[in-house]
Amino acid sequence: MHRMLSNLAPALILAAAMLLATAVAAAAPRTSWAAVAGPVLLVLGLLGADLVARHRCGGRSLPSASVLLLAAGLLVACGIVASLGVERLAETIPLLGSCAAVPVILRQQSAHIACRRA
Repeated sequence: MHRMLSNLAPALILAAAMLLATAVAAAAPRTSWAAVAGPVLLVLGLLGADLVARHRCGGRSLPSASVLLLAAGLLVACGIVASLGVERLAETIPLLGSCAAVPVILRQQSAHIACRRA
């Protein structure tokens, strides 16, 4: 069971980050700090999931360049949505987080197979 939970750790981190970011953005829809805190929490969850996945495979303790680029794109997308209306940000955080999670989880699964072969 512990191994199975270890395999799910990056996905669980991303799911928790999406829930927390959405809750923060929805709790204070008209404040500017919520427009910043929600996406930042989502990006931190994305980076944390990548670090956990890389650490499990014996990789470096820095996020990969692809995840840093994905995190920057996620912040830009959240900024564009927030510029149209901060109240819409809470609605789009789960969608943007899910789109960002798919490449990270798929890359983590293929890296896990490569770790077992080595």
